[in-house]
Amino acid sequence: MADTDVLGHEEEIQNFVNETKEFLFSNSLLRTLIFALSVILHGVISLAGVLSNSVNVLVFIRLGLKDSMSVGLWALSFTDLIVSTLQLASCVCYCVAYVYPNNPISPWSIGSFIFGWARSVAYYISCWITTIIALERCYCVVAPFLVKLVFTKSRCVVSITCIYLFHVGLVIPVFIYDPLEWVPATLGEKDANGSLIFFMQFQTTFTKLGAKWDTINSLAYGVTLSLISQGLLLFCTFWMVFSLKNSSKIRKHSETKQNRENHQNSDNLSARERRLVKVVILLAIIQTVCSVPRFMVTAVYYLVPGFVLGAYDNISILMWEWSYIFSSVCCASNILVYLKLNANFRQKVKAMFENSTS
Repeated sequence: MADTDVLGHEEEIQNFVNETKEFLFSNSLLRTLIFALSVILHGVISLAGVLSNSVNVLVFIRLGLKDSMSVGLWALSFTDLIVSTLQLASCVCYCVAYVYPNNPISPWSIGSFIFGWARSVAYYISCWITTIIALERCYCVVAPFLVKLVFTKSRCVVSITCIYLFHVGLVIPVFIYDPLEWVPATLGEKDANGSLIFFMQFQTTFTKLGAKWDTINSLAYGVTLSLISQGLLLFCTFWMVFSLKNSSKIRKHSETKQNRENHQNSDNLSARERRLVKVVILLAIIQTVCSVPRFMVTAVYYLVPGFVLGAYDNISILMWEWSYIFSSVCCASNILVYLKLNANFRQKVKAMFENSTS
């Protein structure tokens, strides 16, 4: 009798949650906006990310992976290419879901769960690679004569490999404990007798172990590691900006006195190193700005009870989608920094397009 009462109470709660879902935001409006954002807008941005990062990867290879900095920038472009490709694949799945909703293989499960999780992990890896690059440039500002001894090419490769292995290893249990299986599904349509029409669909099945790993990963990736990465990135960015401004003041003072020797002694960064510092500063600023929506949604998710339930559910879906869009913008826009501050990069890109059109 007690079990029956508990089940009845749970059913009442579920019905109440479903009834209040459209209080602030209707499902029909959500469907329209999600199509415009997830399929059209996000699809265009992710396609731009695939194209731009493909160019980045090829250009950095042609420039030569001679030191840790070039390896880091190449790895960042390669990881951003993965992020953009997975997001584009998700957008294609969402489009299929709208066009062919009773697909025997659930496009939402493939796009949102499989590609979605993989894309999120790849983006967190990208954030950490940016942090590593910033740490190197920050150390270069502090100790320019020692940076090549401390940040070697082999150590950079090992660091990036460890980041990949750790992040991928932590997310694998989610796919294991939330497998894809054939289950009955319905679109809400009814037959002549008023009964719901069901069909078998291959989709994600969620389990308690999967939910636990989902929580662990969200806290690890989305909160702990993200805050550590962002904190280090901000520290390095402020330090590099301060050092560059200080160095510029010393340079102007030296040039006023026309004392070249004093100028060389007071500014140990070469012109190339200064350009690289500016590149990293801009990359860090872009990532920080584009990460603000993600941190805001994450904070609301953990601080506001029931954020993904009832009346808040539809709004939370839109907020998460906007945060993902900004992440894709971050991955797609790095090429603008390279084109702006790297003359060799511009020349290689120009040569590539000239050869392709000739």
